[in-house]
Amino acid sequence: MQDLSDPTVVKEACTRGLRWGLDHAWPEVEVDHYGNVGRVDENLPPYMHWACEERELGPWWDDDFEKYMRSVRSSTALTINCFGPLIMSGLGFSIGSHRKLHVESLEPRTRNGLEYADEPHLDVVACGPGGLVVIDPTCIDYLAPKRPRITEHGETLTAEGVTNAWAAEMLRIQNGEQNYRLLDAEHLIERALSVSRSNPDEPATLIYLYWEPMDEGLSQLFREHRQEIVKFAKRVAGGPVQFEALSWFDLWNDWAETGDPLLQRQVAELRARYEVPAWAWEGVSWVDGRLTNSGLEDW
Repeated sequence: MQDLSDPTVVKEACTRGLRWGLDHAWPEVEVDHYGNVGRVDENLPPYMHWACEERELGPWWDDDFEKYMRSVRSSTALTINCFGPLIMSGLGFSIGSHRKLHVESLEPRTRNGLEYADEPHLDVVACGPGGLVVIDPTCIDYLAPKRPRITEHGETLTAEGVTNAWAAEMLRIQNGEQNYRLLDAEHLIERALSVSRSNPDEPATLIYLYWEPMDEGLSQLFREHRQEIVKFAKRVAGGPVQFEALSWFDLWNDWAETGDPLLQRQVAELRARYEVPAWAWEGVSWVDGRLTNSGLEDW
């Protein structure tokens, strides 16, 4: 019997589900037991890989991105597959409470304050009528153990240096008064403080975009992750940078209802690959490229 409260077990199951999703969407691609494709171009549509190599999406593409992007659970590949086409087409989009956004850039970053200690990630920087929107996308990174980094690599705060809700929450974490087991709150705070320093006079929002399996109700970890998001949102409310969070599935549901044929086609391609369960495969089938179930109560 699997222990579905164990992040390692749950991460392996999610990787297995994502591997099956890729196998369905692109059956010609071979994926190994660990969920890795042989070449990075097999993890992206051909035109997206070309755009990366030609630096059409930004100057950040290099051998390190190629090295870390072969996994089916790659957050970077998911980000490029979702937002890359919007850069290429110039198509506007909505996310959370924000409408009529346009992607300005994809910005590279690393977690844990160590260069390429983990897979390099991409933030999505967008602008719209409501100001600057920075999207922090993740796949299942929150199921991995977090490395302590605040005192070694981050900015150590004192009570005198706390000027807003984001910094106050960082101070609580540093002092051991607040703890997050799954949500990488330290990273989100560091990102928000950076955005605030770089854009002191512009309204800004940080959006945390996360993946869950279709059968997320089978593991308490996903509920715990969402509870931590709610707690964190309350703690940083009123700071200089607004905070929002939603799942990839919620985003794609909103896009599917826009009526824009290009966006709807893109959503269909993303769903065919990424909208998968981790465990509840009995009785499911793909209909028009999307998974359906046959009466499973859990999802």
